Amino acid sequence: MPTEPQQVAINYSRVLARELDLHGEACAPLLLGTGLSPQEFESDARSLSLAQQLRLIHNGFKLSGDSGLGLRVGAHIHISTHGPLGFAALSAPDLRTALRVMLDYAAIRARFFRFELEESVGSLHINIVEQRELGVARVFMHEILMLVLWSLLDLALGHTAQGVVFSFAYPAPPHAARYAATYRYPVQFDARQTSLTVPVKYLSAGFATSDASNFAAAELQCRQILRDLEAQADVADEVREMVALGLGKGIDLIHVAEALRMSSRTLMRRLKEQGTTFQDILDDVRKEKAMQLLQEGLLTVEEVALALGYVEPNNFSRAFKRWFGYPPSAVRRLENA
Repeated sequence: MPTEPQQVAINYSRVLARELDLHGEACAPLLLGTGLSPQEFESDARSLSLAQQLRLIHNGFKLSGDSGLGLRVGAHIHISTHGPLGFAALSAPDLRTALRVMLDYAAIRARFFRFELEESVGSLHINIVEQRELGVARVFMHEILMLVLWSLLDLALGHTAQGVVFSFAYPAPPHAARYAATYRYPVQFDARQTSLTVPVKYLSAGFATSDASNFAAAELQCRQILRDLEAQADVADEVREMVALGLGKGIDLIHVAEALRMSSRTLMRRLKEQGTTFQDILDDVRKEKAMQLLQEGLLTVEEVALALGYVEPNNFSRAFKRWFGYPPSAVRRLENA
C-alpha cells in the first residue's frame, strides 16, 4: 500500500539522534511509533512523512527532558545538511539571492512549511508559513528553521548587524533565556508571524564561497528536484488537503470529486496513476491526526475517534492498532513510561 506523502528529509532526524547520542539499536526509543527500524533509520536514503517526523521530535523531547532541544539540534544543522539547496545558497552571489533560493526551493527538503518574503520600508521580512499542523513540535520546528536563516546571515555578514530581529509567533517558551545566546540578535515573542527581519542594506553582502558556475548547477538541480516532486504531488496533494480539512464532517470520495469538478471514477483513476487511492489518503491523514490528538491528551479515545470521522470508536481502535501495532489507549501509557 502506498505510504503517506514524504515531506521531510531523513538526515535532519539523524542529527537529532546524534545530539541525543543514540546509535544503532539504541535508536529504538527514538523511533517508537514511527514504523522504522534502527537499520532503516540509519541506512535508508529516504524521506519521512510529517507524522513520522513529529513522532521523532515528541520522542526526542521525552528522552531528553529538554524543551530547548530544537536549539540544540539546529546548532548542528549546517548549510551542507540541506543538500543541493544548501549548495545553491552557499554558492549564491549575495544574501538576497540565497534567501530567494530558500524561498523558491525549500519544498525539496520539507513540505510542511514555506518561506514568504515581505518587504517594508528599508527592511526585508522572511516569514515562516506553516502548511501543516505541527502540534507540540511547532516551537522545535520554528527554532530550527530560524537557525537555518541565521546561518545564512552569519555566513554573509560575519558580525552582528544593526536592525536584524528574530520574531517568533508564540509566547516565550520555558527555555527562552537561551535564545539570545543562540541567535545573537534581538528576539521577540508573541509576534504576528515567525520571521527574520533584515535591513535591505545588508542584502547585497556576498559569501566567501560564492561561485557562479556552482550556483547555476546547484539551482538547476534544485529546479529539477522540485519539478519531479510537483509532478508526483498534483491531485493526491489536493485530495489530502481537502480530507484534512473535512475530518469529522463526513467527507468522502464523492464530496471531494465534486469539489475538484470531476467524476468519482475520474478521481479514482487520477489517484491510481499516482500510486494511491482515496482510502489510502484518508487513512494517512487520520493516522497523522490520531497520534497528534492522543499525544496532546485533551480528548478521550472516543472523542478522537469522532474527530477523525469514525462513527464507532471500536473501528478507530482497530485501525489504530493496524497502523502502530498497539491500541490508542496505550499511547498515554507509553508517554508516561
